[in-house]
Formats: sequence, structure tokens, C-alpha cells
Amino acid sequence: MHLNNRVLVWATFAHVFFFAGGFATNNSSASNDVNFYYFAYGSNLYDKRIHVNNPSAVFYSVAVLRDYRLDFNMSSKLWRGAPATICNDPGGSVWGALWVIQQSDRKHLDNQENIYYPTFVPVTTIDGKKLQALVYIQYYQPKKLPSWKDLPMERRPSITYINVMITGAVKVGLPLQYNKMLCTIPHNNQHADPIILKQLGKPFSDYIE
Repeated sequence: MHLNNRVLVWATFAHVFFFAGGFATNNSSASNDVNFYYFAYGSNLYDKRIHVNNPSAVFYSVAVLRDYRLDFNMSSKLWRGAPATICNDPGGSVWGALWVIQQSDRKHLDNQENIYYPTFVPVTTIDGKKLQALVYIQYYQPKKLPSWKDLPMERRPSITYINVMITGAVKVGLPLQYNKMLCTIPHNNQHADPIILKQLGKPFSDYIE
């Protein structure tokens, strides 16, 4: 069975039986001089990934960013594929995880997202609360394509990257239809660098050669 199909079956099962509610929403946290909200839509959806460089991150809520779309562009040597970005797209929407992170970790995010620029955007939580959150957007915006099947090989994520996204999306409880959409994104048949695989742990580290 194709890897993305395996993940789709797992994602649907996990969403219904294990992660239907996602992490518990942490409404006690707030954005202030000590903490800030960070909207993750790519690999940092997955708690094991975000905690590699940002140990203070605490899950706050599922959230949606309106009038943007998810896309992939550029190239990452460590991920061995194209990482995710978001692009202005009236009528579009990007779902993600809203994390509360200590201001002292901001430099770690900036270093991690070195092909992106930081900006604040209005997001809406699953319970309707509107908040300003930090997000990272690639400097170079890719052209919108008719469908995911038209994504050229040089703009496709690695097997590792897309499955980290899907794992995180299911675990935090993004909408099931959005998770199914993620499972249709084609990959480039590459696994990430062993450095990343080791950081992520099992099952990703099983692919270290």
C-alpha cells in the first residue's frame, strides 16, 4: 500500500477513536510580554517536532487562518524536499495548531524558519475566539496550481515531511476533511536526513539507513 494511503487509513481511524478532541485546549495561556501565540501549519503541527527547538511550546487550540492557502516551495537539505508555506488566497483557509511559546524561544523559531519571514495574522480558534498569532511565510510565493496532482517534483515535500504534518494534524485534532486533503499531497519519494529522523523518533527513525 502506498505510504500516503496507509496514513489516510490511520489518520481517519485515529481521528475518530483517539484524537477526536485533540489535545486539551489550554485556555489559561495568553499572549503577553512573556508568551506569544504561534500558528503552525507545517511540520510544527507535530509536538515532537516543535519541541526539538522550542521546548516551552504548549498547545492552545486548533485554529484557522482565512484567505490563505497551503502550498509547498523552495527546498530543504535536511527535509530533502519542499517545506510548506502559506500564500494569500481570497476565500481559502489554512488550518493549524495554535501554540503558546515563551518569548525567550522566539529566537529559536526565527533560526529554524530561516527561509521564511515572520508576521502576525488574525486566526480564529475552534471555539470562535479571534487572536493575533505569529506565523512564518516563505519569501518566495509559489504559483497557484489547479490541484495537488499538478505539484511538480521540485515543489513536493519528502515522505517524512508530509507524514510529520499528517501525524501532527491528526494528533491536535484538525478537521477530518482537512486531514484527508493533506493525505492527497504527493511526495518526492525521499526520506529526511538522518538528523531529522533521529530527532523525530519512532516511527520516523526506523528509516535511518
